[in-house]
Amino acid sequence: MAQELSGKKIAILVENGFERVEMTKPRQALNDAGAQTYLISPQRDKVQGWKRGHSIACGLLY
Repeated sequence: MAQELSGKKIAILVENGFERVEMTKPRQALNDAGAQTYLISPQRDKVQGWKRGHSIACGLLY
């Protein structure tokens, strides 16, 4: 796959109640296209997904 987004930085805003696949699939596609993705949330620590057990750590706050 060509690196159409090489060198681009993209923020992905994530909040409690997110649907895992709606975050992971687009993020993987962006990474595959060469972008650097950053997960950003309004809180520190982990963000809880819609389903129990699906949580992620975010590196930046908004």
